[in-house]
Amino acid sequence: MKSSKTAWAAAGEDVAGLRKGIRKALRESETGQRGMSGKGKVDGLECAAAQRELHDSWEAYVEALSRRCGELGEKLDKAGNHQYKGDAEIEAAFEHIRTKVEPVEAGRGGDSHSAGKGR
Repeated sequence: MKSSKTAWAAAGEDVAGLRKGIRKALRESETGQRGMSGKGKVDGLECAAAQRELHDSWEAYVEALSRRCGELGEKLDKAGNHQYKGDAEIEAAFEHIRTKVEPVEAGRGGDSHSAGKGR
């Protein structure tokens, strides 16, 4: 089966578009965190610490997801530009995704390293 460079390129662009949306969501989420102190209080609200912990865990997850989109976009682009030597090399490239994105678990907030950072 012959692959289409256009199809690979379109897939790469679509994944890159996802990454742009993810980055925008991260910026907007961080804007919502303004005013939080390190002690977890915002205008005297104690629940702000729990909200910040939740935000931090989701931020780590979304950052890992963004990195994974970038990695996949690069691989799709290379496949479309025939930089891999045959189907076996394409398959091997996609089997070796470096970025792992793990789901956020309840009660695990604030652990920014568990969502794939540095992997």
